[in-house]
Amino acid sequence: MVDVVDLLVAGFFSSTITYICYTVYAPKWNWTLRYSGHSGEFNSDTKAAVKDTKEESSWYQLLRCSVPKHWFWQFYAYGLGIVAFIWYSPWSSWREHSRLLAALLPDWKATQLMKEDIGTRIAVTIFTVHVLQRLIESLRFRRGSARILLCQYIFGFAFYTAIPFSLFGHASSKKSTSALNVVTGTIISVFGCIWQGACHEYLISKKHCKGYVPLTGSGFRWLKGAHFFGEWVIYLGFAFLVPHWQSCLAFVSVFFSMLNIATSYAATQDKYSPEHTHRRIVVPFIY
Repeated sequence: MVDVVDLLVAGFFSSTITYICYTVYAPKWNWTLRYSGHSGEFNSDTKAAVKDTKEESSWYQLLRCSVPKHWFWQFYAYGLGIVAFIWYSPWSSWREHSRLLAALLPDWKATQLMKEDIGTRIAVTIFTVHVLQRLIESLRFRRGSARILLCQYIFGFAFYTAIPFSLFGHASSKKSTSALNVVTGTIISVFGCIWQGACHEYLISKKHCKGYVPLTGSGFRWLKGAHFFGEWVIYLGFAFLVPHWQSCLAFVSVFFSMLNIATSYAATQDKYSPEHTHRRIVVPFIY
């Protein structure tokens, strides 16, 4: 039986995929998807794109609002809190005491199924380590001038609400993860974490450089959006560890998101370092 939480998770990822696929070809809105790592370009591009629409409604004004990019750390702290909430909450007792909660909450036997499924345990552990690593990195790397759109900021909280629930979804299906899936998923997701961590360490080492610095170290030797590739690999591993429709839908959502962000990010790199335009953007040997 599909509960309300499952429907909300599916709705979030499906709407994300649909919005990205539509907005990429809609000049009126595609500025909301652009990479916002460089504040000057971000502000000028955003204002120009919105000005061309001939719409200056309060809704557009709200979308034009931005917040400091170093607020990213709040996503990761929030994500860790959601994981702890799901893992330790007494779901069964809540469902037994209220018909409303019984209809809303997932049918998880006091998280027992989560703790028994090896794939779920490994996926949750790797996700927790990944988010904790990102939290530490975001606190270390603070560039005051960089900003992100308010809508992107809100999306971050929605994303780190849906992802933990998608990882726990397989446990409620009462099906155990196969050994092949566990081994494959663990190798892939751990590789993704290590790859992305190395890329972020390289970026952090450049944080004191003034102006734009061509990225030629770590994974950036092969890919322009090397750190986005790492994110994609991590969630591919989760799709193996948690072979459930929610985790697969989450992977597709992350894939389209990273593809879009990396494409925008690569355009910024090409502008300042045209000698590296031969490198792939986010998928080795393909794109």
